[in-house]
Amino acid sequence: VAAAGAAITNTATVNGDAPDGNPAYAPGPEPSDSESVGVVTKSASYTANKTVASIGDEAGEDIVYRVTLVNTGNVTIDTLSVTDPGPTFNSNAATNLGSLTAPTIISESDTTDGILQVGETIIYEFQYTLSQTDVDNAAGITNGVDNTATVTAEDPDDVSVPPTGTLTVEDTIPDNSALTLDKSAYDDVFPGGSLIGLTQQSVGNVIYYRFTVTNTGNTTITNATITDGPPAFSGSGGLGTIALVGGTTSTTPGPAVTEADLAPIETAIFEVAYTVTQTDVDNQ
Repeated sequence: VAAAGAAITNTATVNGDAPDGNPAYAPGPEPSDSESVGVVTKSASYTANKTVASIGDEAGEDIVYRVTLVNTGNVTIDTLSVTDPGPTFNSNAATNLGSLTAPTIISESDTTDGILQVGETIIYEFQYTLSQTDVDNAAGITNGVDNTATVTAEDPDDVSVPPTGTLTVEDTIPDNSALTLDKSAYDDVFPGGSLIGLTQQSVGNVIYYRFTVTNTGNTTITNATITDGPPAFSGSGGLGTIALVGGTTSTTPGPAVTEADLAPIETAIFEVAYTVTQTDVDNQ
């Protein structure tokens, strides 16, 4: 029997038969002796540290978090619970919390019972899937992704034991904003016409320049515009208004629309008309 957690006490007695066949000690008491062995004081402690196992940089990719628990005390730790509210993005709440998975044990160094034995390490893992809004809110902001987990546990007496360690992590989504531009000349308005290529044009012919802009980065680009004209344009006449005519952009095309918003992989098609002049021919 353990004495108040301080010692293990063991008591023995002795008896035997007298010459008459009766117990030497009857009814007793028998001789006895006790021995106590000291036991270290109970000390429940464990560390809990959170890390980012991996982080994506595009919508649809995941942030994978891990929480590592290590029993640094001398008693078992049980009733483990790891919870997490999800990350924030430059102080903005996560917009895809439906994707947040529950923390799940992926590794136990000693047992597979979910109990943190003395000296044992248990690792939990969970993930969150980035939305485009999340990326737009935090891309390029150093440590713009912030997250704090909570860990609870109990000692053998069902007393709550708080962990030591770091359960708040910060990480950065890189800003890989990028656009591509493809310019071509057609002989009719969008979406029709054929590529002009090297076909020679006469006075009065109308050339329709099309500009296809594609968002090849990881962030939403707003107010994408085309700049075209002198000195990069050598035509003697004036260009019309470069207007949005199509594409997959969320911006509605129109003759007076000169800007477009582009989410990743979206395109915007702009067009402008030019009429070949006599001066263009004379200058050849």
